[in-house]
Amino acid sequence: MTLLRRWFIPDYQNLASEEVRTKHGILGAWLGFLINLILVALKLTFALLLASQNSWILPMALLADAINNAGDMASNIVTLVGFKVAGKPADAEHPFGHQRMEYIAGMIVSVLVMFAGVELIMSSVEGIIEGARVAYSWTSIIIFAVSILLKALQGAMNLSLAKTIESPSLKATAIDSFTDTLATLAVMISAILGITLGWDFLDGYFGIAVAAFVIFSAIKMLKETADPLIGEAFSKEDAEDIAKIALSRKEILGVHDLLIHQYGPTKTFISLHAEVSAENDLMTIHDIVNGIEKEIDARYHAETIIHIDPIEGASEEKRKALSILHEIDSTASIHDFDQDGKNISMDILLSRGDAVDEKALLAKLEQGLEGYALVVHFDYPYSR
Repeated sequence: MTLLRRWFIPDYQNLASEEVRTKHGILGAWLGFLINLILVALKLTFALLLASQNSWILPMALLADAINNAGDMASNIVTLVGFKVAGKPADAEHPFGHQRMEYIAGMIVSVLVMFAGVELIMSSVEGIIEGARVAYSWTSIIIFAVSILLKALQGAMNLSLAKTIESPSLKATAIDSFTDTLATLAVMISAILGITLGWDFLDGYFGIAVAAFVIFSAIKMLKETADPLIGEAFSKEDAEDIAKIALSRKEILGVHDLLIHQYGPTKTFISLHAEVSAENDLMTIHDIVNGIEKEIDARYHAETIIHIDPIEGASEEKRKALSILHEIDSTASIHDFDQDGKNISMDILLSRGDAVDEKALLAKLEQGLEGYALVVHFDYPYSR
């Protein structure tokens, strides 16, 4: 794959470039299309030859496998179009670019594969009901073996490209290829049993097994491509790393309200609130925050915006509130604590995994801070 990338993609190592990333996706789509074209031609030709020798009874398992590969060709075309559209630059109507088209292409591929699987089950059941029997030959075993090798190769290629550019669409295609490999292996086992034991009635049953593989693969692909469109939680490790970058500057006293929005594999926007001492020089803090934004941008290929929250020294009331909070949730924190006479407002960040009763906690705070009017807002981490 590295050799192919070097041949067909100038500046192939510049993975931060949207153009280079698009060319990786197009390369994967073309490789898949060519391999599937070879497989469809082989299987359909041999299916027709077998049918001519068996009173024109079509071998459903082999035909199912060929139709599955034809569906994969359609999927490759969808992926190709998806990457081309996703590679278009931002415009007035789509200010964040078109990269989410890659996810939409993946969903279309998943639906096509699912429909193909349903059709294969119906055809196989019909063959079982009609009592169709198919006699394979050792030549068919060779074709199945070639198919398995080509599909495994295609899966490895797509998985390599998917990891290289972190593409859910290519990953879905790779999973489909590996599933097809298992499906074709099932058909080959059916053929071997038919040749060696005379079990020529198994074709329809193995056709159903192949179709089940296809449908399972489609459902998994659909979930993996739909999740980014719905909006996935950023990983806990990356969120902690972003906070760690900010807190590495001694002037940053705390971090909260971390939000991550993704409009495609290389279109990420990050925002967070950074607590700083109100006594710090504004220009100094501005320069420090700019440096943090640039470091986060460089690491995550993102656009980062940091809101500054100036805070004064912790009051006795804030320390008391924090003590009450830690009795219930030891990892919780308080931010945006404002006190104006007998009026106190605060935001409380609760842990994701703890089942905290907000009403009970509020009652404890009101009891511990008796005489104060409290306005409390409860926050949860980004991944709630």
